[in-house]
Amino acid sequence: MKLRDKLLLSLLAMTLLPLIVMNKHAFDFFHDFNTRSLEQDMIRDARNAALLLEQLPKSGNYEAALFRLSELSDSRIRLLYHSGEWGFDTEPQPEDRYELKEERAQRSRETGSYSANWALSKDSGRLFYFVNLPTGQAEHEVAVVQVIRHTGAVTKALLQLRVHQRSSAWISGIAAIFIALLLAWVLTRRLKQLRKAARRYAAEGAPALFHLKGRDEIAELAHEFERMAQEIGEQRLANQEFVQSALHELKSPITGILGAVSILQEHPDLSEAERSSFLNNIEIQSTRLEALALGLQALSRLESELPSEAFEDLDLISWLEEVSERLRHSLQVDLRVLPPENGGTLHLQPARIEQALANLLQNAERVQPDRQPLILSCRKQGASWELSVEDQGPGIPEEHIGRIFEQFFTTLPRNHSGQQGQGLGLAIVKRIVEEHQGSCFAINRPEGGAQVGFSLPG
Repeated sequence: MKLRDKLLLSLLAMTLLPLIVMNKHAFDFFHDFNTRSLEQDMIRDARNAALLLEQLPKSGNYEAALFRLSELSDSRIRLLYHSGEWGFDTEPQPEDRYELKEERAQRSRETGSYSANWALSKDSGRLFYFVNLPTGQAEHEVAVVQVIRHTGAVTKALLQLRVHQRSSAWISGIAAIFIALLLAWVLTRRLKQLRKAARRYAAEGAPALFHLKGRDEIAELAHEFERMAQEIGEQRLANQEFVQSALHELKSPITGILGAVSILQEHPDLSEAERSSFLNNIEIQSTRLEALALGLQALSRLESELPSEAFEDLDLISWLEEVSERLRHSLQVDLRVLPPENGGTLHLQPARIEQALANLLQNAERVQPDRQPLILSCRKQGASWELSVEDQGPGIPEEHIGRIFEQFFTTLPRNHSGQQGQGLGLAIVKRIVEEHQGSCFAINRPEGGAQVGFSLPG
């Protein structure tokens, strides 16, 4: 079901159901009230008639008084005797024919109890109401006074009320439909614009099309879509750059391997030394290709696992001491740790920050002179904590210092195993630090060497 139909049904339900319920209660109340009022008037007339019978002689002089009472009350008065026979009747031949239902009056005569009933006219369709009131006068020949009155005026009023109620329901329903359609048009028009923008963005990639004027929830939703589209666009661009860089890095060792294999196949008469050189080159490029694949796998796994890992509040001094002990086992040089002077607590992902420090140490080890220790330091800088690694190597060329955290960018020589850096270690560091809302830095030390690290919010 579309939003327009839901709004229409909801507004109709909210408008018509209370109106119908209230109208029904009002009609029932009005009907009951008028019926009770009519019955009370007729009981009063019956009592007046009984009073006349008591005060006037039995000679029949009461008949004139009853005719007068009948005219004043616009009622028909009949008398039922103790013998069970009907006697006096102010309207023996009424204009409207209706069933008298005399059994109720007979029951009142026998039991001495009040009763009431009604009947419809066979001619005019009017409703006639009957009241049977025992006189309570055993000495008088009249046992029950029956008063009959048609409810034409009451019925007409009730019918008019019912007509007005139906008219009100129709008017309210039409107004509700109009308001619902107007509201649905206003809402769905903006939602259709948003849907159209989403489809165009999917086809053309135009995030600016999500902009909608206004301050309502739909405009806020459009703003969130626009922000999401911009982030997707930035991520798409970054992915494209990453793929291009990865292809470029993969192409170089593959080209070297294919070239060496081609030469060996085309020149079977090469000397043993030349063949050994080409085979060594194939091994080096294969190792480089394997390192690239492992680096890309690590970076991909990092992107999927990093956002879901839990953060912990750790004491810096004890945590740094534990981490440095583990990192020493993977280094070929000594490691000196400078913990913070006053200690402190840091909110971080322990395993990922340890991974970032390991990558910094591995990069620094490639340029570190023999028998010189690397320095791992942690210090408070304003509102942040700064962790860095210092070496005594040649430093970083000034023209490259701003690029060392880029993917696949490296100025490092081969390590002690003969493997050259792939430019992914510091890129992984940068990604981990960004997840911690931190930033990376690299500077050349005045006394020689470089200091590379990152700062995390404290």
